[in-house]
Amino acid sequence: PPKASRARTLLWRARIWVEATFALSMLEPWEKLLVVSVFLIVTVLLSAGVYRYMPHHLNFIARRARYYLLGD
Repeated sequence: PPKASRARTLLWRARIWVEATFALSMLEPWEKLLVVSVFLIVTVLLSAGVYRYMPHHLNFIARRARYYLLGD
């Protein structure tokens, strides 16, 4: 049989690593889908929150630090 491509091998290794690390190999397919879906939803929500609110929060922290350090 032809040898698998390097990208396919890396994806397979990543999948096996994730399944072994989080014990997904012991779950049924629908349970795996549920766990991965919840993880993706939480990741997307956290990423959106960081992207949207982090600049404002960093500005607030900078103003607060300037106030405490320089007394402005």
